[in-house]
Amino acid sequence: MLGSSGASVLIARAMVLLCHRYQESEVFVGRRDELAALRALASYVTAGHPAAAVVVSEPGLGKTRLLAEVGAAIDQPSVRLHGYEPAREIPFAAAGGLLRELARVPEAGARLDGLLFGEAEFGPGLQTVRVFEAALRCLVGFGPLAVLFDDLQWADRESLTLVHYLLSAAQPAGIPLLVLCASRPAAQAETFSAALAVLLGEASFASLKLGALSRDEGIELVLRLAPQFDQTAAEELWRRAQGSPFWLGALVREAGTQATPDALIRSRFMALDADAGRLFALLVIAARPIETGAVAELLDWPEERVRRAALVLVNRALAIQETGMVRIAHDLIREAATRELPDSEQRRLHGR
Repeated sequence: MLGSSGASVLIARAMVLLCHRYQESEVFVGRRDELAALRALASYVTAGHPAAAVVVSEPGLGKTRLLAEVGAAIDQPSVRLHGYEPAREIPFAAAGGLLRELARVPEAGARLDGLLFGEAEFGPGLQTVRVFEAALRCLVGFGPLAVLFDDLQWADRESLTLVHYLLSAAQPAGIPLLVLCASRPAAQAETFSAALAVLLGEASFASLKLGALSRDEGIELVLRLAPQFDQTAAEELWRRAQGSPFWLGALVREAGTQATPDALIRSRFMALDADAGRLFALLVIAARPIETGAVAELLDWPEERVRRAALVLVNRALAIQETGMVRIAHDLIREAATRELPDSEQRRLHGR
């Protein structure tokens, strides 16, 4: 994974851990402006209007936790949707929970259920439109509804189109539909957000970008998670985590092992294929963003191969890709990987 020789070494040394998604704690700190904006949209929907928001942030900055915080305060039925990278080519994969909930509506739900699970007698294009229209009729009968849509960057096209279709129909009809989305930076999220902004207008749409927690917010989070820390120690953890709520939580949990969340980071390495591992090792040693063209020259790969490997790293939150550059997602990841990479492999890559 970490280069031709480093891959086997890392696998041999790594703990056998199941890859898992970090479950954030119940503690929530900061994000006052974002909370106010999203709650204002929820109030707008309560008055009988559709509204939506798209929250974008790099991995680990708390977009999922923000969605959960708002969702817990919403006084109306809600359904949670989630995009999954392996299922992004499966029609309606992300929207399955929404469609199942709408299919419970009496009478109209039976029609939707038949379209989803019965035998279609028409072409796939027309079938999709009929699913959209049947879902809309169910929504009318359902009443107020909040849709919380996480990991939008991995959603399939049909699910995104369905959400846009429902909001489009809900606006003139005054259907109280709230759609709150969270995404990593991605072209798909930008396109979807722009479409909703045009559809709904400034009063009923918000596009938010999360940054790192401030020093005071980071210290507050650490002290609420682990009151045994003093102010100085909490500030040091905030500095190491670079304001990321995810990494702050990881550092606090691993405080008994000198605050080094290596086990958590190692688990992310385990599923990398050979190309992704070689690219990851190069980025670890470079310790800075590199243009994809430069990576292609350094590894003697075609650029398409670089892009495929980079996508694997981005999907596993190990790297970030922006404006033609790719870099390690966080210094803690780079530090942990450097400790695992054999000296001989580091020298070879430095030579490159």
